[in-house]
Amino acid sequence: MFKLFFSLVIGMTIWSFSGSMLASQTQMNSKPITLAEAVALALRHNRTIESAYLNRILEKFDLEVIRDEFWPDLTLSATTTAARQTDNETIMGQIGANFAVKVPTGGQLGLDITHTILDPWENSDNAFTNDLVFSFRQPLLRGRGFDVNMASQLLGERQEQVNQLNLKKTLINTLTQVIYAYRNFLLAQHGIKITQLSLARSQKLLEVNQALITAGRMAQVEIIQAQADLANQELGLRENQNTLDKTRLNLLQLLNIDKHTQLNPIEPITVKPVNLKVATLQQMALERRPDYLQALLEQENTKTRLLLAENEQLWELDVIARYNITGTSDDWIESQQRAGRLGKGDYSVQLALRIPFGDKPRERELVAARVRLRHAGINVQEFKDNIEIEILDAVRNIKIKWEQVKLAQRAQDLSKQQLDIELEKLKVGRSNNFQIVTFQNGLIRAENSELRAKIDYLNALTNLDALLSTTLERWGVNISTMD
Repeated sequence: MFKLFFSLVIGMTIWSFSGSMLASQTQMNSKPITLAEAVALALRHNRTIESAYLNRILEKFDLEVIRDEFWPDLTLSATTTAARQTDNETIMGQIGANFAVKVPTGGQLGLDITHTILDPWENSDNAFTNDLVFSFRQPLLRGRGFDVNMASQLLGERQEQVNQLNLKKTLINTLTQVIYAYRNFLLAQHGIKITQLSLARSQKLLEVNQALITAGRMAQVEIIQAQADLANQELGLRENQNTLDKTRLNLLQLLNIDKHTQLNPIEPITVKPVNLKVATLQQMALERRPDYLQALLEQENTKTRLLLAENEQLWELDVIARYNITGTSDDWIESQQRAGRLGKGDYSVQLALRIPFGDKPRERELVAARVRLRHAGINVQEFKDNIEIEILDAVRNIKIKWEQVKLAQRAQDLSKQQLDIELEKLKVGRSNNFQIVTFQNGLIRAENSELRAKIDYLNALTNLDALLSTTLERWGVNISTMD
């Protein structure tokens, strides 16, 4: 019996050593990668993140367009006309410039400069004409006021905030996927090691049983159980290898690097308890969550759009002022000098009134704006309630996962004690190799359960980071320097 036990121990040691050598050779051909390195690679190469930053180029330009609303616009023009009427032929050229600027009160200032040249090769008293037209239009009812005319600026600035929050959501969601994928890869790698040890023990069990049958100490039919156990372990190893390749490819796809790259996750799996206060976390989420902040911004936008819809119900009453100066001469310089005499121009002041009746679509926009404002308020409250529930559920889940980690660790300790006791019984002939391997497999299952419990606990903490929108801070990502 002692020789049988000794051969079992030696055989299992040789198998474990050869398995370790194979694993070491595989690791030498692979690239070690930590979780922080995986996050950094995702920030540089992930296609979703790259697309989000490409979108930001256009979004920033859209904001510049909106901010340009109250800057002067300049338009240059030039025309040449050749005409014939009866026996007269004329050639006329015009060049002009138009300056227009909108002011926050709703008014618009304009300056039109037109220089006309008529038959420059013939002597004419009106060969050169210069026109200067100053104009100003100011709404007195519809379209009047700082709040109304600055609304587009406010909406544009809020849209920029929404765009930044969208970028933040994209980064958080993508990095969370990368973290989950890395840990799944890490879990599969540890699962391979556990399965290889289990397969080695099953192979040794079969060899021991064959030796017992040869020695006449075991019936031939009893080896079937050992053969079935070995087949199951080989099948489990194939399945785990497939899972390892699948998780590796999933991680490589998220990192957007060569699919043939062999990675070796080396992140240690360490867990520790955390102290979580639900009320504090809920308040933190309400202050940081992009979706909730976007809902608040949309509520403010609906208020602004209601202001615009109410303004659209007013009559149109505009005051329009024009001042026109014309200088004509057969000399180009003299025509410009005459056009520069501000006191010699013509002016006009006009009041324009338009009163619409029966404009139902315009009235409907006002009703729709009021309804959208109420919907926005409901949406904000719904977001608030859902976030509070999500945080409460996440904290509960973390506490449960921590309890599962402790129970799995206890189960592993008990399985190890059970195996140690059975080894002591084997020394005095009160056990056999089949029972030893059975308890060893039980220990492996306990180790596997403990590993899964730790990964689940770490993933629960990562999920809480995503719900709190603290993922970027957790990994030292400063969105302001990247945007």
